Amino acid sequence: MKAMTTENNDQLLPNFDEPEPPLRLLIACVDREIKYRRKTYPRRIERGYMNSTFAWRQINLMEAVKRRLEELAA
Repeated sequence: MKAMTTENNDQLLPNFDEPEPPLRLLIACVDREIKYRRKTYPRRIERGYMNSTFAWRQINLMEAVKRRLEELAA
């Protein structure tokens, strides 16, 4: 495996000097995360890596974040 150089790490890490992203981008990011969780959490539950109560609570929390951002964007 090839070691990462500082140059490569700089490209992978976020640039914190960027301005605050617009709400539409934050909402899209949260939406992708919800879809990811809905796809992967059932497998994690099935394999015993996560319990269903915790998994669904986390999904519900992320959906609440999305609703709150959508309210702010309105």
